[in-house]
Amino acid sequence: SIASLAPPVRSHFGSRRCRTLWLGVPLPFVAMATTRYLTWVFILAFFVLATGMASSTTLWPHWTTLTIFAFMLFIADLMFLMNSKQFNYDPFYSSWSKAVEPNY
Repeated sequence: SIASLAPPVRSHFGSRRCRTLWLGVPLPFVAMATTRYLTWVFILAFFVLATGMASSTTLWPHWTTLTIFAFMLFIADLMFLMNSKQFNYDPFYSSWSKAVEPNY
């Protein structure tokens, strides 16, 4: 199975049996307890509530646009900034190879 190919990851309970399918990083739902993700969930809940309340007025397209925009920012945050140590943009190969290759 694909899950057996993933390296074991230490879960928040300390066991090494936890395996994930995405680059050895725990699932996003485990990281939802952090302040950043709880803030995102609160913002999204507010926008969904405001969009629902504005559905009977002429302002619903504006609130829908804001809700979609916030949701896309949340998805980008999960994709690229979930583990800030993992995402490191460096356009130069020489500095990347110094950090990664042992025999540079």
